[in-house]
Amino acid sequence: MSADLLSKHSRAVRAAYARGLGGDPQAFATERLTFVDQPDPPPFPYVLVAVTFGTGTLVSVDPAYRAAAEAAAPGRHYHALRPAFLGKVVEEGRRRGASLVASTPELLFALGQAPPAPAIPKGYELRIEHSSWMANEQAARRFENGVGETGQGGRAVRNQFALVLYERDEPIAVGGVFLNHGLFEIGVDVLRAHRGEGLGRLVVSAATLEILRRGEIPFYGCVPTNVRSHRTALSCGFLPVCSEAAVVAADR
Repeated sequence: MSADLLSKHSRAVRAAYARGLGGDPQAFATERLTFVDQPDPPPFPYVLVAVTFGTGTLVSVDPAYRAAAEAAAPGRHYHALRPAFLGKVVEEGRRRGASLVASTPELLFALGQAPPAPAIPKGYELRIEHSSWMANEQAARRFENGVGETGQGGRAVRNQFALVLYERDEPIAVGGVFLNHGLFEIGVDVLRAHRGEGLGRLVVSAATLEILRRGEIPFYGCVPTNVRSHRTALSCGFLPVCSEAAVVAADR
């Protein structure tokens, strides 16, 4: 791993998250819990987002819920990503007649080393597809992590492009790239019949290299229980740098 590359990309992730959530990157280095009002308008609809780099935690919250969130603040800053704290915000929403849900914390990865160019197996073809292709694939529901789900997570406007592996003109693996606070995050999907063949690593590597070619910052995220996705991230040069959890409206 390149310490310089990891440091550069970690700083970029800190700056992007702080900017996107209305805070200061220094909040991630205070060993404290820092509350800020969400930007107006927020980058996506949420009641609360908590992000930690382990050395400080930033909580961006709808001003209408800020007093309640601060009153429920845990003793340790990183406990703001735990169900006990997030659940109190959900309960506050219930008292107000709002249906809220807390997300499972995500583990987020920055690039520590650029992957080598992937070798394309014989009989396969790798193509770059545009956001219009991703929109069409949402309806098919074959690659929901790679292209996003219809009406969920704002992927209809956040999607940028995808690296797609084809077998006889049929897509079998997708590394879909979408905006996350100005970072180019990669979502990966492989048809079940082709899992275990290293194709997820292939399309993530290809997407990472294309993002770098465009002069952007690649980014990767998954839930802590998705061990296969962790392995894909690590094999493509990514390392975990922070974690994020959110409270959103139940219909988002």
